[in-house]
Amino acid sequence: MSWVKWDKILVSFENGGLNIGRLKAFNIALVLNWKWRYLTKPDDLWDIDSVMLSDREDCWSCLISVDGIYTVKSVRDYIDHKILPVSNSKTSWYKFLPRKVNVFLWRFRLDSLSVRWNLSAKGIDINSVVCPVCTNGVETCDHLFSVVVGIGSMASFTGVIKL
Repeated sequence: MSWVKWDKILVSFENGGLNIGRLKAFNIALVLNWKWRYLTKPDDLWDIDSVMLSDREDCWSCLISVDGIYTVKSVRDYIDHKILPVSNSKTSWYKFLPRKVNVFLWRFRLDSLSVRWNLSAKGIDINSVVCPVCTNGVETCDHLFSVVVGIGSMASFTGVIKL
């Protein structure tokens, strides 16, 4: 069962994703890298003795990078930015926390944890959406962490850790 849309996982940290990127964009960027190397440094890859070159001063420039130099990363980021969804939220990772904890907090912020309310919304047949710990309300992410764990609301919790 998928809790987060694949496109949301692929987007950059700046757009609230996990910064994985699309494999297709990476492949295109690598293929274009060969073309870029051929255009900018033809002697490094192929023997071009049969080609006539003029002695005019020309140079190639990559328009999507700031410095004009082609990088696979800049092209991949450009393609991903054009294809993948854009979001206002930014994903922050804390190096002192294990990766699993960072992913858990990211899913918590997206309200995509496997609490009873979300299971019911996904069409899973469960007896009740009432919290089995306190039996005082519907088991949502917000309820679980504010009432049961005692941290406070999801908004205040994510504000404290600055996700």
